[in-house]
Amino acid sequence: MADPEHALRVFKSGDVPVQMLRDIAAQHQYVNVQIFLAGYQDTPSRILEELADTTHSLEVLAHLADNPRTPKTVLQQLAKHEDAEVRMAVAASRGISPQTALILCDDPQPEIRMALAENNAISPRIQTRLSEDPVPFVRASLLKSSRLDEEVQQALADDRDFTVRARAILAPKMAPAELLKLADADEHLQQRLLLTRKNLPDNVLESLIFSSHIDVQCEAVSRKILTPDEMLGFAKTGDEAIKARIATLKNLIDPAQLELATTAGLDTKKILAANPFISQEAALALAQSGDAEILNILAINPGLPEAAVLALANLDDQAIAKILASREELSPAVVTQLLERGDDEVAYHLAWHGHRASSLSNARLRHLASHVLPTIRTLAAGTRPLPIALMAQLARDSSPVVRLELAENQDTVLSILESLAADEDKAVAKAAEGAIQRRQAAEAEGAMPEGAGAEDATSDAANRRGKKASLLRRLIGKVTGET
Repeated sequence: MADPEHALRVFKSGDVPVQMLRDIAAQHQYVNVQIFLAGYQDTPSRILEELADTTHSLEVLAHLADNPRTPKTVLQQLAKHEDAEVRMAVAASRGISPQTALILCDDPQPEIRMALAENNAISPRIQTRLSEDPVPFVRASLLKSSRLDEEVQQALADDRDFTVRARAILAPKMAPAELLKLADADEHLQQRLLLTRKNLPDNVLESLIFSSHIDVQCEAVSRKILTPDEMLGFAKTGDEAIKARIATLKNLIDPAQLELATTAGLDTKKILAANPFISQEAALALAQSGDAEILNILAINPGLPEAAVLALANLDDQAIAKILASREELSPAVVTQLLERGDDEVAYHLAWHGHRASSLSNARLRHLASHVLPTIRTLAAGTRPLPIALMAQLARDSSPVVRLELAENQDTVLSILESLAADEDKAVAKAAEGAIQRRQAAEAEGAMPEGAGAEDATSDAANRRGKKASLLRRLIGKVTGET
């Protein structure tokens, strides 16, 4: 038998008759044959015992130690063998007896005791004995056993060595009751270790949020789904670090937000101001704080409620107004406020970001329509409603961008649209033609588009359009000085 290891992989239990095994043992004393017999699971115990008495091969002895049919008395003898490799095999044996394990508990080599600790076949008594081993990594090896006694695991969680204690607390099979016990002990290191576990029961997290250690509280608060009472309680009486942590919660109830907005420290208020789920009441309270940093953070917050955006727009703060003008979405009311109260820089930001106003004062409209920058003049061209005199002025604007904006304004009267349809700029002409066609289609269906104007509302629309065109020419002449 040239390769006994290969033979052991090929021949499974039941493949070799017992009588043939006896004949092989009696007729062949080769080491390779002995290795096969020592490792084969159907080899009779008597043959295994004889092999233990006669062989001089350490490899044979190692296979004997791992064979479940090896007599316990033989294993006890092998547990005292002078060679560490043999004792190591005994320590890992699935058929190890309590007596044999007890012998190995006192083995001089900690690596062998470690192998014994990892063995799932040892009894709770042996596990208890090994949990008192002087070498920390032997005690820690018990945690690798899938059949670790619960009391032993609890003892390891309170081990004098930090590494052992940490591994015990992080062990995946730690009992929920033991986790709660560790949390309730209020020992800082243990609680920090608990928080490194991926999952913790709700009652454990509930215990941790009331820890006397602020860092533990903060971490637990961020992981637990707080009740409304807990949120409000922490907002009122919690440490400032806790308040700062709950200020980041997306499900923080409105009363707790308002409490933080009115009573918390400045840093916590800044955190709350940046929360995209901030409530309207809390945002309005912060908007009245007068703190420049808080106002800037509020203005940047994409989730700021409309009422708070409007409150910021009413502050007459040009820096805040420019930030608001850069927001992706603004209501017409906010745009109007920013244009009425803001300077030209604010107006430019609004135009650049595509915002359009409504119901602007005539004075403000005239200022925008006469501005040197076409970008700002487009604000006037897109405003609704827009006086006809300004429509006439903007229809002759030197910038096609302004004229295009006017052509796309739903309030632009038909007569001006007709003049824009002949514009030298193709985009302007196309937009005006499209607007005219939509007006005509709506008129044919008996429904005027919003903002189309009274001139197209009656059955004699053609005559009235002629009158309006005449009026438009007079207005243009008045604006330009032409007769």
